[in-house]
Amino acid sequence: MRTPTTSSYSQLTAKVIHRHSRRQRSDRHAIRIATALLSKVAFSTALLGTALLITGCSSTSADNQSAETQSANTRSSNTQSTKASQELSGSILVSAAASLDSSFTQISKAFMEQHPRAKITLNFGSSGQIAAQIEQGAPADIAAFADTAPMQALEEAQFVLAPSKIFARNSLTIVTKANNPKNIESLADLATVGTVSLCVQTAPCGKFADQSLTTAGVSIAESNITRGADAQATLRAVTEGDAEAGIVYATDASPDASVAIEQRYNINNEYPIAVTRSSSQRVLAAAFMEFVLSAAGQSVLSRAGFLAP
Repeated sequence: MRTPTTSSYSQLTAKVIHRHSRRQRSDRHAIRIATALLSKVAFSTALLGTALLITGCSSTSADNQSAETQSANTRSSNTQSTKASQELSGSILVSAAASLDSSFTQISKAFMEQHPRAKITLNFGSSGQIAAQIEQGAPADIAAFADTAPMQALEEAQFVLAPSKIFARNSLTIVTKANNPKNIESLADLATVGTVSLCVQTAPCGKFADQSLTTAGVSIAESNITRGADAQATLRAVTEGDAEAGIVYATDASPDASVAIEQRYNINNEYPIAVTRSSSQRVLAAAFMEFVLSAAGQSVLSRAGFLAP
């Protein structure tokens, strides 16, 4: 058997080292390939994750927009439903001073045009008479007077919902027959013209006429006075020939058949309005009252000659 020499040992060692070196190079090459593959996989995964994130955000955004649109539609539907449910409807009775006849007829018509499901019934008369009727239990949803006194009485007795509101003012004027045949120029002339038409003293127009005559120092014999239940009745006594002249509200008189009363003797009376406590249609009644106080209502009153409150 041959004994290995030093030279053979050296050759063997060199071969082993060579093989090991080749194996190391091969391993490093494999590691580089694996690392490259892992990098590509990681990059692809990142791209996929980003794409999914963008898709998810887009989907979420779309879902949010859809939800917001649906919510807006729901709110709109609810608003329309609420508006419809709040539409004024029902029927109310408005009891008002006779001097408001024409104006309130126009105002109620305009109100009903805006609220087709609402109905306004009008009752006109002397303010004092209407107040007495309400105190006795007569039905009414709105009370509108030509004087604050009857309204104050109803407020104190809690027949109306306080506070009442002033919606207009008025003044007095002398009314004559057409063309003023008696040539009446002032309150003093009423003492000698014959029959004079005045409102009953329980009506504001009668109370104010008496005050005006007293302030002017004019006395008319009771035998020469005929009294109407309200301003309209008082005016008719003159236009129908039962009286030579009369005292009514400026809003009731025709300009060509009236004589102005001096301001120092005249009366500026206030018109209050309120919802009655007995009303079963308080929402509708309050809406009508606010309409009278609104620009639309005030425009009608102004055209009729009423003064601003």
